Amino acid sequence: MFAIAVWDGAQNRLFLARDRIGIKPLYIAWTPTAFLFVSEIKAILANPSISPEVEQLASCHYLSFLPVPAPLTMF
Repeated sequence: MFAIAVWDGAQNRLFLARDRIGIKPLYIAWTPTAFLFVSEIKAILANPSISPEVEQLASCHYLSFLPVPAPLTMF
């Protein structure tokens, strides 16, 4: 169970990965001033520039089928 980030400074590239089974999630968010990546959604929601509003389409998927398809999240 893992989610990792590796920064390649020589090529200015960020590599994000998570386990293939998907036990440890990887959430990403873009704000006007930052790119965020975390393994728990509450860390993104702690950022003041992120609005914790429920995504209507994702909630419809969840109530109908239980999984929320990528790239959607509940927020």
